[in-house]
Amino acid sequence: MIFLKNKLVSDIAWTVGSFIILAMSGMVLNLIIIFFYNAATLGTFNLTYTIYIISSQLATLGCHYSVIRHSAHHISERHTRDIILINAIVIGIFLGVIGFIILYSLSKNLGDLFSNQQLGLLVANASTGLILFPLNKILLAYLNSLRLMKYYSFLQALRYLLVMAFIGFVCILRMPFKMTTISFIASETILTITAIIFLYRLQLLPKSRFDYQWIKNHITFGIKSFPAGIFVEMNSRIDILMMGIYCHTELVGIYSFSATLVDGLYHILSMVRINFNPILVAAVRDKKWHDVQNLLNQSKRFLLPITILLSLAILSSFWLLANIFMPTKGLQPGVLPLSILLTGLTTIAMFVPFDNILLMSGYPVALTLQHCSVLFANIGLGIILIPKYGMVGAAFAVVTGYFSGFIALQFLANHLLGWNLLKNRVQD
Repeated sequence: MIFLKNKLVSDIAWTVGSFIILAMSGMVLNLIIIFFYNAATLGTFNLTYTIYIISSQLATLGCHYSVIRHSAHHISERHTRDIILINAIVIGIFLGVIGFIILYSLSKNLGDLFSNQQLGLLVANASTGLILFPLNKILLAYLNSLRLMKYYSFLQALRYLLVMAFIGFVCILRMPFKMTTISFIASETILTITAIIFLYRLQLLPKSRFDYQWIKNHITFGIKSFPAGIFVEMNSRIDILMMGIYCHTELVGIYSFSATLVDGLYHILSMVRINFNPILVAAVRDKKWHDVQNLLNQSKRFLLPITILLSLAILSSFWLLANIFMPTKGLQPGVLPLSILLTGLTTIAMFVPFDNILLMSGYPVALTLQHCSVLFANIGLGIILIPKYGMVGAAFAVVTGYFSGFIALQFLANHLLGWNLLKNRVQD
């Protein structure tokens, strides 16, 4: 148990480190674009990125969830794990090509929808990244399922560092801005090569043959669980899409800058969840609920104060940036929505690492319902508030979604698992 605790701490440190890089790269990326261009250009880029991320989740079809769940469940059975991985790889390559074709075909229509032709060009270039994204998602999920978090964390950080470096190169050289989204396929290509090298060195490349039964297993589990992944990504970005529909692109840029900072903090919390997921699978499988309860106690003890401190640091940094370092870029209106978003996320921070408990327990449909409640709250309030209150309305809609998601999680976990998260009690 001491080893497990030490490994968990080490794994969390690695993954939090990688997502600190993610958060920092996102902030630097926004700074680079707004420094060399303006808020309107930043808004167009973030709308493109939002479309790309949501499309990537659709293209993966939830197969990475199946890899995490089944590989962790069969962690001691090498032959079965090999079959799980090789079939997931085949699915990932196929879905990536299909995803690219569909998004590329729709790129011009998306430009027309948002009345932004530059958006259409950016989406067309970004769509090439979908060719390899599902495959990489599956390879990283496999490393996650085996708790090889050093390798997982390195690859996660590498993806965002490569995107940041490529876009920075385009901006500094003043190349056509549509070239920035070529960074997605460039980074995914390097990521694929690096992941394969890691698997080879760890002697984890699959040796089993193709098995149609596991194709069926992956697709069945993926279809049940992938709506949850879609809802997660849409919940983190639907506000930006709705801002793009109802507001000027400049306001989208200002708001998306604030939302990116909050998204970075959320991803740091998500890294704790990624480390918890394999442990949750084992604890539920073996009925060791005291392990799950101990994890929640640790989350309550450490995550709330850490999130408060990080939120204050983010808010202070944004205020200084908007008012002292870049006062002419018009970022000042983003302070209030940023404050609202950070307050809402801090309130539920201690429960974020347990967002996937329903999936890890074998209830992918319940997880979908959980995230569906968040999406409905976001969209419903967004339609009402964004046209009238703009950025502030979008922020309130997102925070309401946070609370709706937690209420659904509490209800479903209590009903299906007998675990009351608020009281941290498990029914006998």
